Amino acid sequence: MADVETPAAVPPLDLALSLHSSRFHEHDDNWLEQERELLRDLEAHGVPVRRAGRPADGSKGLADTLVVALTSAAALRTVASCWRAWLQRDRTRSVEITYPEADGTEQRLRVDANRLDDGQFERLFRVLDELGRRRWPR
Repeated sequence: MADVETPAAVPPLDLALSLHSSRFHEHDDNWLEQERELLRDLEAHGVPVRRAGRPADGSKGLADTLVVALTSAAALRTVASCWRAWLQRDRTRSVEITYPEADGTEQRLRVDANRLDDGQFERLFRVLDELGRRRWPR
């Protein structure tokens, strides 16, 4: 019997996620609960989220960053839907993602809840769609 080569599993696409509020300090209990609300929603939809240290801007230390591990194009759509719903509940929130370009460079994209109607979310969705096509070709 001939050996059949099975395709290698595609590793998850890790997106660094940074959540912000113009109303709450990052350590405020109310803000931390709002962050947990989004994380619970993502995890309830089967999207794994973990905390990881990343170099902090202008500092020698590490900043605590959320990493969303995406395993399919469907997971990208789920994440986009969760982010949009979370942003719509409070206009002082914003989401910033750091993602890899095709050439390996890192890019950042920020979506502010108070500017969802300005095409920011559509831009985020296009970026996620392109990342998905590169990772999981149809």
